[in-house]
Amino acid sequence: MKDLKDLFSEYLIWEPAQNRECYYVTKAYDENLCWLRMNDFPEEPLWTLSFNSVEVDFDDQPEIWTFTDDELYQ
Repeated sequence: MKDLKDLFSEYLIWEPAQNRECYYVTKAYDENLCWLRMNDFPEEPLWTLSFNSVEVDFDDQPEIWTFTDDELYQ
């Protein structure tokens, strides 16, 4: 079974979640199984990744990930 840490080396395309501000989902996994949240940085870690109900906080997104939301980079 895939582990949360495996997602950091997987090519994933993240897009904004419907009706959930600051949340992102990927078509590679069901959005109830896997989601990404942008937090209130710098008071909190920049990102929280959840996979199979396990969460990890981190600041630097993997270069292998792509985001469809251009607002992230403005």
